[in-house]
Amino acid sequence: MLPVLAGSTPIIVSVYNNTATIITDLTISYTDGITTQSESFASLSIAGFTSQQFAFAVPYNLTATVALKSYVSSVNLIPDNDQSNDTTTTQYICPALIAGTYTINAALATGGTNFNSFNAAVSALSCG
Repeated sequence: MLPVLAGSTPIIVSVYNNTATIITDLTISYTDGITTQSESFASLSIAGFTSQQFAFAVPYNLTATVALKSYVSSVNLIPDNDQSNDTTTTQYICPALIAGTYTINAALATGGTNFNSFNAAVSALSCG
């Protein structure tokens, strides 16, 4: 898991067509477990057994380490009610630490430039 800068983060999903039927219309969703963002893509021509990447028009506002997963909501205007065969492995994205001075002080909560334990600091450095 590589850190990325906090803030507006583009979400790009790769879709693989595992059938011989050409995909002409697709709705893809992603979620952080709280908020779901869906987007439809039309006038496509994804041939069988090929893949294509899609970028969501609305970026994700990254403020803390998050687990995102994406899935196909519909294919060729037909709802996909079984995401078990098309859901990505959950992708963990974490914001990169900015440069500066950080402290470890158990008397203060973890946040801002302080970590309340060495474990909290190591976890943040390893995107945990």
